[in-house]
Amino acid sequence: PRSSRRVIDVHVHSYSDAQLKGRDGPNPVTGDRAYAKSETEHRDATFCALQRNNVVRAVVSGEDWDTVQRWKRHDPARIIGSFAVDDPKDFPLDRFRREHGAGWLKVLGEFGPQYEGYAPGDPALEPVFALAEELDVPVGFHMHPGPRGANYDFGMPKMRVANGRPLLLEPVL
Repeated sequence: PRSSRRVIDVHVHSYSDAQLKGRDGPNPVTGDRAYAKSETEHRDATFCALQRNNVVRAVVSGEDWDTVQRWKRHDPARIIGSFAVDDPKDFPLDRFRREHGAGWLKVLGEFGPQYEGYAPGDPALEPVFALAEELDVPVGFHMHPGPRGANYDFGMPKMRVANGRPLLLEPVL
């Protein structure tokens, strides 16, 4: 039987057609091959999974903001749009402020500075945290040990597992 629990998923990715091109390699965890070859296939499969698992709200982030907006237009009651940015030097602070003011963005992130070698307390992250505080929005801060072989197999030479420890957020908070 389907669960009556209502779920909020805070980590969903959207991808454009261009981003999906050539992404048919095996999943590093499951070994399964990706089957979605287009943004539409990926979105539809994701929305089916959200529905099947009773996900009533989902924070969808992507590097391609137009794709995120299309997902939000497809299901505005369920989707909370957000940017995906790893390097704080690339974080579009002014654009985020504009999109937030227009009602499109309610979460700052997925923010993954760990991939670029930054620890949570690095001063380079302060402008991002300051904007979150100014706008009173949560930060979707990506922390974890990282994918196996991130430094070499995934082209993330600056990634450090040590920067993924949640207690490093304590001084920031």
